[in-house]
Amino acid sequence: STRITVVILGLITVFSLTTMAFSYFLTTSWLETTALENLSALATARQHAVEAQLDRYRDVMRAFVIPELETEVPLFLSSQGGERERFETQVVSEMERHLNASDRMVAAQLLDPEGDLVLGTARGLEPMTDPNSLFFQDALLNPSISDPFFSEGQPRIHLGTPIRDGLRDVVAVLVLEKRADPLLAITGDYSGLGDTGETVLGARGDDEVRFLVPLRFAPDPTLIESVPVTGRLAAPMIHATAGQAGWTRDQDYRGEPVVAAYRPLTQAGWGLVAKMDEAEIFGPVADIRSRLLLVLGLLLAGAAAVLFPLVRTFLAPVRQLEQATRRIAEGDLTVEVPIHGEDEIGDLAHSFNRMVEHVRNAREDLTRRNEELDAFAHVVSHDLKAPLRGISGLAGWVKEDLGDRLDADPRRYLELMSDQVVRMDEMIEGLLEYSRVGRLGYPTAGVDLETLVREEAGTLEANEGLELRIVGPLPTIDAQEIPLRVVLRNLIENAVKHHSGPRPTIEISCTDQGDAYEIVVADDGPGIDPLHHKRIFGIFRKTTHGDDRPGIGLGLALVKKAVEEGGGRIWVESDPSRGPGTTFRVLWPKREPNNG
Repeated sequence: STRITVVILGLITVFSLTTMAFSYFLTTSWLETTALENLSALATARQHAVEAQLDRYRDVMRAFVIPELETEVPLFLSSQGGERERFETQVVSEMERHLNASDRMVAAQLLDPEGDLVLGTARGLEPMTDPNSLFFQDALLNPSISDPFFSEGQPRIHLGTPIRDGLRDVVAVLVLEKRADPLLAITGDYSGLGDTGETVLGARGDDEVRFLVPLRFAPDPTLIESVPVTGRLAAPMIHATAGQAGWTRDQDYRGEPVVAAYRPLTQAGWGLVAKMDEAEIFGPVADIRSRLLLVLGLLLAGAAAVLFPLVRTFLAPVRQLEQATRRIAEGDLTVEVPIHGEDEIGDLAHSFNRMVEHVRNAREDLTRRNEELDAFAHVVSHDLKAPLRGISGLAGWVKEDLGDRLDADPRRYLELMSDQVVRMDEMIEGLLEYSRVGRLGYPTAGVDLETLVREEAGTLEANEGLELRIVGPLPTIDAQEIPLRVVLRNLIENAVKHHSGPRPTIEISCTDQGDAYEIVVADDGPGIDPLHHKRIFGIFRKTTHGDDRPGIGLGLALVKKAVEEGGGRIWVESDPSRGPGTTFRVLWPKREPNNG
């Protein structure tokens, strides 16, 4: 009942776990798909917002570089003395007017193509940008936007554009410094990103990725972080700054696993990433899993509390049947199973009791028949042999009394009569021995197989010239010695009797086959036609009709019965068309020692 309860609970557990795993997979896939769709939509929206802000920065540069400024700056740079001072005043005034007209503008400077300061809205200032920077080099050719940076605790950005003369040669670079609050307002908007998400801008250098805006989880918002481009750290931003668009589940700059959508900002050479931690996205799945496990535990506990007594009640009749079966196996045929109802178990109990009654009757009948067989054997061994002895004696007296007065034919008839009497006596003895096989209990003990083989080969009357070969050492096996002796004696005797040459050779070997010993008896005789392989094991059967070799045809029948009564098996391998020789193989089961 315990095993059945465990099996049922195991099936419930397997079914529940399979359902949970399927539900977990569906929920995880749904959450991942939903998160990716949301992040992809958000990343695209933020990408458009950043690109729109960059377009506004370009509009600011175009508003500064009006025809008056393009005319006045070359004149200023080419003039001398008082005229230069007048043009300088005009240019600075024009730049200040545009600064005041533009929102969040901080300062403006004119730098020569080498990056030296020419003039600015604030005198005495150093150049606002490094002439060797990529931003300044780009500004010498086209309008350019720098990476965001912090100055005096405020986010700033530089805008640069070339100033050309009438020959379209670059004579100066206009650099504007502007507050970058609108850009940071885009990336600093965490709506739709939960407690762990953020939108990040980055740019790629030679061997590292630089983040351009404050990071949500950085200790110092004004400290712009950078990470190497090798490895998995900040993998989404590495994809974005490489000009790729897509999504990934990988590590962010903190090394945390995230789900991220990334987009390139090709005009500025930046990358944008919208991401959330996997732990937050899949947090509901873990909560569902915990609840499912709790429900499963409660379900199993309740099922065990209900199933165990039910199974015990249901299996009580089956247990009684099992106990009754064990008692029958031990020889007690007086057992009877109680009947608890008219269901299938009750029908089984009815059938079981009827079976026990039939077995009991069969045993009584078998006992009676065995007694009759014993009486028959007694009659055969005593009463039937007495007339045979009388016939044999009378034949001897006739031969002795008449002596030389008998003609050849009567003498031959008397000899045939004596031979037939001897043959009949042998047949009676063979039948008695055959009837005793399996009916007598023999103890199981260690038997030295090699000693047994040599003893049986030495007792043969016709063993002169016999060459016995023992292949390998024969083991000592646990077996019933008498039946094993009958098997070996008859197999060796059979090989000698049916050998047509002057010197029979017999090879005997034994191998351990795990649960049985395989005993092999092979001879070099003429062989047995495969058509007779089954026939030779019958009572009074010989290889062919009219076989005049000695024996009554009971030896192999005795062997087969002795082997099969012991739970073994015997078969023959022989085919005269392929060469002489016959091999008998016996599988003799192993037994535990029992000395009676």
